[in-house]
Amino acid sequence: MLDIARMPLAKYMIKSAPGFRDNHHYPTGGWGPDTGMVGWSMFDPYEKKMRFFYRTMIANEFLSITANEPLFTVLPIGGPLGKPYPQP
Repeated sequence: MLDIARMPLAKYMIKSAPGFRDNHHYPTGGWGPDTGMVGWSMFDPYEKKMRFFYRTMIANEFLSITANEPLFTVLPIGGPLGKPYPQP
């Protein structure tokens, strides 16, 4: 999804796919009235048709790819690292 959406949003060109090199393309903004999500209508060179890409779906996909378990627990705000809070 991001691979297809990046080129039109950054350079106003269709993603470099066989048969679609150096073609200008200006994505159209819009929103889904049933979901309220905002996105763009763009040409998909692999399916050879216009598709709608929602910002929320792209963000969720990116977060699911990059999400991982934290390596350590969150330290409390206050005293020096690794030491308990000073008692009043």
